[in-house]
Amino acid sequence: MPQPIQSDNAARILDWNVLFSAAGLDMARFKTVPPEWVPPVFADDRRAWEGPLPEHPGQTFRVEASAMAGRPVSFTLTGPWSRSARASQPLPQAGFSFFLAQISGLVMPALMLAAAALAWHNLKAGRGDRRGATRAASILLVLEIAGWLVGSQHTGVLGQDVTRLFGAGGRALFSAGLLWLTYLGLEPYIRRFSPDSLIGWTRLINGRWRDPQVASDVLVGVCAGLAMTVLYTVHSLIPPLFGRPEPMPMTPADPNVLFGVRFVIGKMLTQIGSAISSGMLAVCGVVTLLIFLKRKWAAHVVSSLIFVWVVIAGMFPAGTPILDVVIGLGIIGIWTGVILNAGLLATVVGLSTHFILLRAPITLQLASWRGAPGLTYLLVVAGLGLLAAYLARTVPASYRSANG
Repeated sequence: MPQPIQSDNAARILDWNVLFSAAGLDMARFKTVPPEWVPPVFADDRRAWEGPLPEHPGQTFRVEASAMAGRPVSFTLTGPWSRSARASQPLPQAGFSFFLAQISGLVMPALMLAAAALAWHNLKAGRGDRRGATRAASILLVLEIAGWLVGSQHTGVLGQDVTRLFGAGGRALFSAGLLWLTYLGLEPYIRRFSPDSLIGWTRLINGRWRDPQVASDVLVGVCAGLAMTVLYTVHSLIPPLFGRPEPMPMTPADPNVLFGVRFVIGKMLTQIGSAISSGMLAVCGVVTLLIFLKRKWAAHVVSSLIFVWVVIAGMFPAGTPILDVVIGLGIIGIWTGVILNAGLLATVVGLSTHFILLRAPITLQLASWRGAPGLTYLLVVAGLGLLAAYLARTVPASYRSANG
């Protein structure tokens, strides 16, 4: 940000090559052009260049930069697809995107209402594992608060930080309360229609994390989460095979993870909490369909067709709706299969793995500023999978025969 009062000192000469080097760009490959983009702050020096990138030789990219009193105040790399959020007229929302927004906005509230209705019915009938629901909700509450404490930028002003803590605590309490209701509504029906699917989850929340069956469920979940994430990346590889440009990369879900390992750990804690909450709601919906349809394959197909719209909402860049649906069906098909065949714990772990890796800034350039955060993501997931494989080596024969 430029200083509020202009100094009388002579402005120093800015070496723009320093900014190009920091951005990983070769300034010699760019030619000077008239600037077009207005910087977001005041500047007395505006520059612009156009040129190719090594990984995209057929595309022309544009660098817009500006400075104030010899200090850089903006530096932007844009492509042909770039649009500014500061435009006075918002871009019209595509019909497919509007459809996804409406559907995804209805499915999750519907699942919340279904969970509350099932919980109320079970409480009136004297059914439901209240102890297990309280433990699950407590775990989620701790994860949400810990994630905020570890991964939040604190101001250092006590009053402001306390106010933000209350806000984070309110969101965590809402999520924990919703999970408590969902668990009470879900547990009796899972115990009735698929009792084996609760074994690993029940043992974990009771503290038996070294149990081989818990480890097996975790291993299945990690593998399923990896499969969903790999399938997601295929989305970017298919368009170039048909002569279309590669989709624009999606930004990290939380850019704060680029600040260091602490923020990565905090983000992962909140992602695990979100996976527990979303996983419980999804299992509630799938079990409800299973109650009415009676057959697993029918519940698998119908739940995939319902949830795919929530999965692909905001997940892919715009412009490939058919491919979005195809890849989304593959992802939700894997996850729904885990729900119906591997159990609640594997479902939560699979979604946690997928959430963690989905927007992770993973790179092979370990010396870059993205290296440490990306390596942290990989080490955590790999360590969890290897630990689960080590602990699962003594899986009971009854479990192996029941789960293939």
